[in-house]
Amino acid sequence: MAEKRVSVRLAAVGGRQVRAELEGVSEAGARGFGRLSDETYVAKAFTPAVAGLRPFSVAHVAQPWRTSCTPGDLTIRWTRRSRALAADSWSGQEVPLGEELEAYEVEILGGATVKRVLSASTTSAVYTAAEQTVDWGAPLGLGDTLDIRIFQLSALVGRGAPKTDTLSF
Repeated sequence: MAEKRVSVRLAAVGGRQVRAELEGVSEAGARGFGRLSDETYVAKAFTPAVAGLRPFSVAHVAQPWRTSCTPGDLTIRWTRRSRALAADSWSGQEVPLGEELEAYEVEILGGATVKRVLSASTTSAVYTAAEQTVDWGAPLGLGDTLDIRIFQLSALVGRGAPKTDTLSF
């Protein structure tokens, strides 16, 4: 049986649109798909979803109970993930930044309600005792829990995939 082959060439047009061109390759491809001519050639333009550009969710949110914690300012820490090819490494080093700027938003949740949004330019954010008092009536302490949602931000597509976690004190 003759092998059938088609090559697909994708080219970005204007940064957001992609055009696909199909053409038969080799004699087997020409026999299998027929001759591509003006009558049979089809150009298809489409706008792809930005899912491939959306930042990954962060990982390894640190639990406050792992360190001695007294009521007061709470530093929320996490590990950045990246779409950069160099991020796929087993060396254990911090992954390279795959965005123009390093930026995050941390939502402080009370059930389904967002009580506060913290902004950060590093892989940590401080939730002050004063902010906790406004949100909960007192700083969080032993036995309390806190639901959070963290987003890495992209200048191109906005918020990345969320990381939702519950911190225990």
